[in-house]
This record gives sequence, C-alpha cells and structure tokens, in this order.
Amino acid sequence: MMKKTTMMKCGMNRAIRMAAIVGAATLLSVSYSDGAVKRPKINQMSSKSHQEHSMSAPKNESELSNSLYSYPLDTCIVSGEKIGTMGKAVIYDYEGREIRFCCPACVEKFQKSPEEYLKKIDAAILQQQLPIYPIDVCPVTGNKLGEIGEPVNIVYKNRLIRLCCNGCIKAFDQLPAPFLEKLDKTLITKQKAAYALKNCAVSGKKLGSMGEPVDILVGNQLVRLCCDACKATLQKEPAKYLELVAPPRAATDKAEPMPKETHPESEQHDHSGHQH
Repeated sequence: MMKKTTMMKCGMNRAIRMAAIVGAATLLSVSYSDGAVKRPKINQMSSKSHQEHSMSAPKNESELSNSLYSYPLDTCIVSGEKIGTMGKAVIYDYEGREIRFCCPACVEKFQKSPEEYLKKIDAAILQQQLPIYPIDVCPVTGNKLGEIGEPVNIVYKNRLIRLCCNGCIKAFDQLPAPFLEKLDKTLITKQKAAYALKNCAVSGKKLGSMGEPVDILVGNQLVRLCCDACKATLQKEPAKYLELVAPPRAATDKAEPMPKETHPESEQHDHSGHQH
C-alpha cells in the first residue's frame, strides 16, 4: 500500500514539474510574441545604416501590398542639401522606416534627436502627398472623409494615410496590412485611368511591350513599370522617378525648401571642399 502511495506521489510530482515547464514555455512564447509586434521605443537606437543592415519590409506588408516604402523626399532632412550632391546617399533603416541622408555625419546628428527630425520628415511628406492624395474615403471604416469632422492625417513609413477620425488610428496601427492592401487597390485603380506616361518610368520602354505592366505605389503615387526588374532601380532613386510621373503642382502649392543647417566643426564633417 505504501509503495503504491509513493508511486502515486512520484507521478503527481512529475506531472506538476511538467506543468510548470509547459507553463513557463507558454509564458515565454507569449512574451516573445508580444514583444515582436511592439515597435521599439523611439530612443532605442537599434537601427543601422544601409552599409551595415540589409533593409526589408515586414513580410505581412510586402506580400500583401504593391507599395514601396522608400524615402520619397529628395533632400536631406538634417542638412537641407539635395540628396546625391554630396556623394552617394546614405540609406538608413530606423525602426523599419527608410530615411536617406546626404552623408554619414547627418546620420549621427539624426541619432541624437530622432523625434525632432521624424516630425520634420512627416511634415514634409504631408506637404508633398496631401495635394495629390486621390481618394476621399477612410481605408478603415469606408466613411467619406470629412463626414464626421476634420480628417486625421498620419504618416506610416513614409506614406500619408488619411483617416476619418482618431478612433481609426488604433485599428489601423494594430493591423495595418489589410487596410494598406485595400488602399493600394483603390489608389492604383483610381490613378490608372489618368496615368499620363505610355512608357516605363525607369527603362523608357513602352508599357505592355514586356508583358503586363507592373503597378507600384511610391508613397501614394502610382508608378507603372515595364517589368519586375525595374522595381529595384525605382527603389534606389524613388525621388528621381517620382518627378517624372507626379502631376504638376500649382505654383501656390509648391513644397517649401528645407532650411539648411551648418554642421558643428566638432562633428568633423568633411565634404572635400563642399559646404552646407
């Protein structure tokens, strides 16, 4: 009888230990999954320049979307210089968002005050994309923009998104992929009809000469390509090709130039004779 009782206790102890192990594994799994979907804190400098870090959009977005999240501006947000005038642009991945700078010293300056420069980038993107934003419905609710108050403008990875109200921000932020897919389809359909170029913006070849044209959104601007191979070229210099396809803006609607900053001498900013 005692032997049987001892065996039962041993069995119970093993079961308790197994339950504890399973419970701990489950807790770790939940913590990991929860941590993976949260964005890093703004001051957590885990980002790297393109030379150190290979950038890629999250799979759930790149697979569902026709969009490139390339940096759409042609000026460095730190110096105000046109990107490319000081040598090859530095492509920097900040929390999954591409930002381009004129030189490595500007990346260092950005790292010291990312929030300050992100606000400037968002303001410039809003100014660039708002005049050509082609749809008047909220991608989350389908409500007409302006029906329940002033539309809410947010910038998501270098792209302007217009929502009907503040309540939609949370729904969009929790699961952006399906809303972006819906927005992409609407934008492409709407802009296709009025798309002026008959040739590929990158290669110059006639659209349709190499099969079905490839439709890509840079920001919210449709760019039509002759083939998938041109997509990589477009991604390298998005601002250059946006100038070819974007509709002309009214004189009163032109973007204001970014103010230029002087780099402190302590940053040892050498541009081989060039000055900011």
